[in-house]
Amino acid sequence: MELLADLRERYDRIALSTMDPVSSAIFFHREISLFFDKYVNTGQESIFGKISHYYATVETNERGSLHLHGLLWLDGNMRLPNLVDDMANPAEEGYRAQ
Repeated sequence: MELLADLRERYDRIALSTMDPVSSAIFFHREISLFFDKYVNTGQESIFGKISHYYATVETNERGSLHLHGLLWLDGNMRLPNLVDDMANPAEEGYRAQ
């Protein structure tokens, strides 16, 4: 019986979000903004370490729920010019093969 109640609750939540996409988008924006403000802290120490840059894109799944795909670039990590040079270096061929 608890399984049916759980399924009904999930169904109701999905139905509500698809019936009111503006409220869902506002809620999603608020939650993601708080996440980046409180946990990512670009340029400062955070729970992930010191993040120098980040990139994220938002999309919907087949149920219409918003979600985010992103990349956090750690400060002091490889820089793009170093990465390109390392990839062109013949001594790194074994590493590239992995």
